[in-house]
Amino acid sequence: MTRPPARCSALAALLLLLAVGCRAEPPAGSSLREDFRRTILAGRTPTPLKPEVLSHKDVGTNLVERVRFTPEPGQDAVAAVYRPKAEGRYPAVIVQHFLGGTKDHLALLPLYSGLAQRGFLVAAIDGRYRGERQNGKSLEAALVEALRTGKEHPFLIDTAYDDLRLLDYLQTRPDVDPQRIGMTGISEGGIITWMCAAADDRIRVAGPVIGVTCFADAFSGQETALTGPAARILDPVLKSYAAEIGEKEVNAKVMRSAWEKLVPGMLDRFDATHVVPLIAPRPLLILNHEQDELFPLDGAKKVQAVVRARYEELKAADHLDFRVSPGLKHAAFNIAEVSGAVDWLEKWLKNPPN
Repeated sequence: MTRPPARCSALAALLLLLAVGCRAEPPAGSSLREDFRRTILAGRTPTPLKPEVLSHKDVGTNLVERVRFTPEPGQDAVAAVYRPKAEGRYPAVIVQHFLGGTKDHLALLPLYSGLAQRGFLVAAIDGRYRGERQNGKSLEAALVEALRTGKEHPFLIDTAYDDLRLLDYLQTRPDVDPQRIGMTGISEGGIITWMCAAADDRIRVAGPVIGVTCFADAFSGQETALTGPAARILDPVLKSYAAEIGEKEVNAKVMRSAWEKLVPGMLDRFDATHVVPLIAPRPLLILNHEQDELFPLDGAKKVQAVVRARYEELKAADHLDFRVSPGLKHAAFNIAEVSGAVDWLEKWLKNPPN
């Protein structure tokens, strides 16, 4: 399978610093899940989805649509939807792209087509300020503005919200079985996968790929793969923020502050070690790379240990799998690991557990 550009994975390190119909916002309370959902949903204006089919065509054995909908005012999204041509009610899979990519990246199209050929409806949208969602502004510009104003969370949180709204849309389609919807994603998309699955149990099966590590460790104050100079591809974003908070250079303080502003809570209460266990006992596949220079395997193992304990507590250990692709760095992936993720989705969405 084609690899995503190397720059995409390097960008991931920096930008890691950087719904409504998702049912009603939960009442005030102290549960971690409620607070995490509230962080994603906070300040959103309820709005109709207003789905509109833009195109509808046969591509080989599949039917491919492009559907525009409105996650929130001023933030229209276009979903690429693939499914078998035959009429029916299909299990569905949301796929979220990696950083630097879009929903239409050539590396992802075989995945969509392959899932559709195996009897799934697949839906994918662009992350905020990527692909068809730039709205005249790049992601870099949006990040600079968010760090300056504190208004928007244009990286992880806003895109997670949009995927929950995509989930709302899928549940309105007559060709989707609303009780059999799963999600997978790569790198940035892997993080968003576990965020969405933890926040909303309508996602019955999750398969984050190279998106799980312990972020508190990565931003512990010492230089790490996520905070070192090699990670700072978008230094202009951080340099601008450093000047705003009175720092002469981009240092650990700037990096940590930027992360906490853009993704509040995810260095402590909402870190993966606390949030990923919320997915239990639903089927969960965590897939990491042995030589990942951005999401260190040690951090992923730390998360996996906590998650494993939760699944065992719920007597659902067979619903969890942790796989490591040997010898691979962050940007590399191959047919075997993608096939494994597809097999996991097929196993649990076509034969859902009680």
